Amino acid sequence: MKPRILIAEDEIIIACDLRHLLIESGYEIAGIASSGEETLRMANETEPDLILMDICLRGRIDGIEAADEILKHNRMPIIYITGSTDQNTLNRLEERGEHILIGKPFDFCELNRTIRRVLGDSGKPKTFGNRKSCAAGG
Repeated sequence: MKPRILIAEDEIIIACDLRHLLIESGYEIAGIASSGEETLRMANETEPDLILMDICLRGRIDGIEAADEILKHNRMPIIYITGSTDQNTLNRLEERGEHILIGKPFDFCELNRTIRRVLGDSGKPKTFGNRKSCAAGG
């Protein structure tokens, strides 16, 4: 069974690129959410194996607040992806203890290695068309 990943990302181009690359890497996409509220609903409905969580989401709650709510009910792993690496954001994450943060722009091979590590997946990395193989450090 393929690991199921929920993408919480408000930038549609990034969300679609992630979806495409994750599917090519052998993952199933549980859904794409663009707001904190939608992320909460989809996480509850789809019960993904992992969430890729942008910190700056649309709606009343951001990715950190959405993760707090999700983790009250389910201990699924969350990888934060953000372009907001200001001190306030970093402090908010530190207050929550252990976390994984990948800054934007990110290297998909690095993200894929992180996902595999978090999920315990030892499968072989894929090669993406003209892209270098992630196994080659590309």
